[in-house]
Amino acid sequence: MDAERAKDVALRLLTVRDRTTWEIRQELGKRGAEPEVVDQVVTRLTDVGLLDDTKFAASWVSSRQSGRSLSRSQLGRELANRGVGESDVEQALESASGSDTEVALELARRRVRSMSGLDAATKSRRLSGQLARRGFSWSVVRSVVAQVVGEVNGEQPDGSIGDYE
Repeated sequence: MDAERAKDVALRLLTVRDRTTWEIRQELGKRGAEPEVVDQVVTRLTDVGLLDDTKFAASWVSSRQSGRSLSRSQLGRELANRGVGESDVEQALESASGSDTEVALELARRRVRSMSGLDAATKSRRLSGQLARRGFSWSVVRSVVAQVVGEVNGEQPDGSIGDYE
């Protein structure tokens, strides 16, 4: 594959969605581009600002955290799987809004609304699974689930039961 064809392929890929440098390299390599051609295309796209792993990482974290409520560790794994460098991943995660606990708490409060007919144990089990699948640590899961299920059941944050004591 010549440089002009490789550039066209890369530009088509970038019109669908932003890509990392690694993703472009992988795709061009799969399509038979020589390493020198891949380097030339990636360098040119980086120079004109169409390929920027730092910008990609920040955008990825922002959209995935707001859209899917993922933990920082899950976001970091996803970026690493896309070939984003460790320093870019760390920088993007630093700019992420809210701590894991805040993000998990917001998600749990949204999800618990649809569980009004269930007992506390079932709510806890389902919320725990949902949070764990999004990459939150067990310590965050336990504290958030206890807090949200307690709120729904009318318990005060200190564990007492509302006006019934």
